[in-house]
Amino acid sequence: MTYQLKMTFALLILFFSQGFAADYTVKDTTVIARKLPTATVVIAPAKTRTKPSFQSPALYTLKLGDKVSIFSQTKDWFAIRLQTKQGSILASWIEKTAVQIDSPKSPPVVVRPVPALGFIPPKPLPMPTPIFTPAPFVESPRQNITATQRREKKEENAHQIGLLAAPTYDVYQFGANQKRVGLFYTHRLNSTVALDVPASYSFGDGFNSIQAGAGLMIDVWQKGAWLIFSRIDILGERFYDSTKHFYAATLDAGFGVQWMFVPNFGVSLEPFSAEVMGYNTESIPLNVRAQGIMRLIYSW
Repeated sequence: MTYQLKMTFALLILFFSQGFAADYTVKDTTVIARKLPTATVVIAPAKTRTKPSFQSPALYTLKLGDKVSIFSQTKDWFAIRLQTKQGSILASWIEKTAVQIDSPKSPPVVVRPVPALGFIPPKPLPMPTPIFTPAPFVESPRQNITATQRREKKEENAHQIGLLAAPTYDVYQFGANQKRVGLFYTHRLNSTVALDVPASYSFGDGFNSIQAGAGLMIDVWQKGAWLIFSRIDILGERFYDSTKHFYAATLDAGFGVQWMFVPNFGVSLEPFSAEVMGYNTESIPLNVRAQGIMRLIYSW
């Protein structure tokens, strides 16, 4: 009897010891890590800003293929985070059209083994819901032009050439009606001022004249493709007819509006413009000619 009791106890201890040990089996637990959606820069250079506005200061310039993380958005902007080589996390805003959204999938991450006894593995976290619907990126054969690049067109389209034409009327001295035609070239010196170089020919009543000179065009106000500007040039003139000729120095000034109806072509009109001949080799008194100048513009 004693031997049977001992065997019974031994079997019970062996059975429970195996089950007890099974409870302490060490297993790997897989959980899903939360990650912010990422995007890739597809139009460069891409400038990030302190606020979702083109008027806010630019912070960083990203290159083609740079990766960023997105944590918020407005109608036209993403709030992004980017990591520097030194490990710093920087936050700023970028225009939506400058980046392409990456796949929002988050890969599973295996964490260190944990004992099963008294441990309930966490349920896999749901996939993060995208805060946006990625739009397919279509590669265009021509260069994509974003709103940021359009606002920087003054630096990109620094040169202009074209034709000019104007009716002129002598309002002080001779009362002569003439027509003026010619060419011009402008070169932008900075975001506000441009160098203006006109050359023209005037003909009609009185003396004909050849004019050429240089001056400045100053931006007064701009919105989109519209620009209001003022202009002042110093011209050298050669007046002539069938019997004589003489030379003069003339101030040519105007105030007008320019409209670039496509990125590289436009037109300008100066309804308020005049030429004032202040010096000549024939001792002719002060001469004032009113004019309305129209220009056809090509820029690059």
